[in-house]
Amino acid sequence: MSQTSNSSKLFDGVVYKIDQTMSSRTRNNLEVALSSHGAIPAKDTTPTHAITESPHYDLGPEIAHVSPKWVMASIKGKHVQNASYFSLDPLKFFSGVIISTSGIPPYDRDTMFGGTQLFGGQYRLDLTEDVTHLMVAEPEGEKYTEAIADPEVSVVMPDWFNACIKHRRHYREDMFKYPDPPILRNSKENEKTAEEKEDDEELTLLYPYDKTLPYNYKPKELFLKEYTFFLSSDLMLPRSIKRDLIKYLERAGARVLSYYDSLTVDVVIMKWRGSKRYIQACQDKKIIGSFWWATNTLCRERFVSPLKSLLDYPVPKGGIPALKDTSFAVSGYRQEARKYVVSLITAIGGKYTKQIVQNSTTHLISSRKNGPKYEFAKENKIPAINHLWLEETFQQWECKPLDDERYTTFPDEDILNAKVGKTPVCPKEVERWMEEPLPEVTPLPNQPQPNVSTTISNEEDMSREISFVTTEDQQAPETPRSEVQTNANAKANANVNVNTNTIDDNEDSGNGDNGDSTYTESSQAISRQRRGSTPFGTQKRSHSEVETSSQKSQGRKKKVKQTAQVCRIATTCVALSEKEKSNARALGAQFVESIAFATHLVSEDRIIRTPKFLCAINLGLHIIRREWIKDSIEGHEWQDEKNYAIHDKESEKKLGFSLDDSLNIARERIFSGENGWLDGLTVYLPPKNRDSLKQVVETAGGKVVLRKPLANDDVLVISEDKDPGLIRLGFQLYSPDLVIHGTLQQKLLKDKYLLW
Repeated sequence: MSQTSNSSKLFDGVVYKIDQTMSSRTRNNLEVALSSHGAIPAKDTTPTHAITESPHYDLGPEIAHVSPKWVMASIKGKHVQNASYFSLDPLKFFSGVIISTSGIPPYDRDTMFGGTQLFGGQYRLDLTEDVTHLMVAEPEGEKYTEAIADPEVSVVMPDWFNACIKHRRHYREDMFKYPDPPILRNSKENEKTAEEKEDDEELTLLYPYDKTLPYNYKPKELFLKEYTFFLSSDLMLPRSIKRDLIKYLERAGARVLSYYDSLTVDVVIMKWRGSKRYIQACQDKKIIGSFWWATNTLCRERFVSPLKSLLDYPVPKGGIPALKDTSFAVSGYRQEARKYVVSLITAIGGKYTKQIVQNSTTHLISSRKNGPKYEFAKENKIPAINHLWLEETFQQWECKPLDDERYTTFPDEDILNAKVGKTPVCPKEVERWMEEPLPEVTPLPNQPQPNVSTTISNEEDMSREISFVTTEDQQAPETPRSEVQTNANAKANANVNVNTNTIDDNEDSGNGDNGDSTYTESSQAISRQRRGSTPFGTQKRSHSEVETSSQKSQGRKKKVKQTAQVCRIATTCVALSEKEKSNARALGAQFVESIAFATHLVSEDRIIRTPKFLCAINLGLHIIRREWIKDSIEGHEWQDEKNYAIHDKESEKKLGFSLDDSLNIARERIFSGENGWLDGLTVYLPPKNRDSLKQVVETAGGKVVLRKPLANDDVLVISEDKDPGLIRLGFQLYSPDLVIHGTLQQKLLKDKYLLW
């Protein structure tokens, strides 16, 4: 009796409001689960929790916005879960994930702990009732036996975690799931498994109808009965197509108006971002979707936010200027995934060609590191990247670096095919198109530029902060074995075209090569940061009253006084609330993901050897505690950073350095026009250390080389493994600690960290 009573009061005090854009089945299940455990619906009261699947569903900063997983995880664990671990932030791809491990070495376990928390998940030492994932080194042991018998726990290979971290995506577990991980089988079996095990609630279907609609459409239920639609004139639909679309929407229960009424319309279907109609709909907080999303919704027969997939949302008009004269070929992507990739190419301003042609094709979008097209691209020095480069270039509307290892890593091609269309619309990019004109100049690849809008959405250094950097850093996923397919016609076509400097679209076989013969360019943003006039301080404005962007957009005249400092804030191992961010922006703050654009780094009150922390030392930034933001908000002005500096004397003594001294050394170099402590050195980083150390080297003034050095190269070689080939060439090998401790002490310590 007591247990039942406690269960019915689990959510005592929780007042909930459920996002009505979720499917009726999901809403009904949530209402039953919440009500039966003591929660009450918000009617005439303010809710404590908003349950939603959309990052754009906003009921105010005082309300906890959580995914439906929060409800189920709380019930399963028999306690109310911390809402912050069930975030709707698309970058928190481990949101709702609770991980435990078995048989994992301590240094890898620490990496998994750091990466899980950084990207929104939780870690448990024991196999508690709320654990959702158990990562095992081998399918054995007590934890494995217990978890494999629980259908609610995914028992997975560590490769699943590596793949998620590498590409900053939540990959489906079934490909890595014990007792028989399909990823260890051949590709045809993988494809079958992927088709059978899609999650109905999470799946973003791809129906790229080109102004066509399902024939004689008849939905099973009136799933759109709560929505009123308006079709914008910029769709330019043929009359017959528009008539059919309206008819089918009405069959699904929707009401369709021929005019825009801000009080009545719920959903606006349009083609372009940035138009007056688009800005008006954004200001009116309407749901905005594309024609693609409308046909997707009809085919899904359920309502899914158009923000969950890039082409479900209106596209920017005109393409990215820097991609105006580019030509793209595609390899390895199949069926709807291929059509989606081709549509993105067109949307960003590129030209799609079925063939890859020497001196004409500029990019190859590939899902695998083998095949005739890939080999042709490699031979002719045509950049070959996966679709994540394309999606993130579109998402942030700027060319992403072609040499970022996330874009040049090719796991099993079925894994990449399955992730096409899963990149969401970035919330801050939506704000950008609401409030800012289209930029005149778009940065070229390898030249990231600071975006002075509300938040910089540059994610380049996120993967570099997945763990504490040690000499036992996480091994990057290995490129899988080459796989040979069997389309004889395609082989014939490829063989015919090889001698004409062209590879046709229908290639099917080939062997991969793990070699990499390119050097990376040092980050231009980092160079600008080092050369800047106030590299580690806040940028100065005139003391004047300025009008906030939200007031401008609504035409109000009220003035808000802001401070004279512009602080670009990055964080490491600290998760700021949306309320903190919003209040800090009122003081003039900009929150950035890339440390290269930051003036301040907010950290835990201890020395943490994450890449952002190390880069901040090299750049002489203010490294401060979270309380600095809190007290600045309460005081309505930025507080003196000196009073919020990191104090960790125990770690400083153990590591043999002073954080204050090292920051002062870096600042003095910058003020005197000198470069960092690695100035003039070219550094080779092996793949297992490259993600975590590349930007640290660059912020120290060094240049990173990706390929193994040749005999006459003047290169500083970092390697924790004894490489006989490099030793025979006469290279001395240094521990990764040379970079880490060199940064901490701001000096080159070659003798101390020489290995071989």
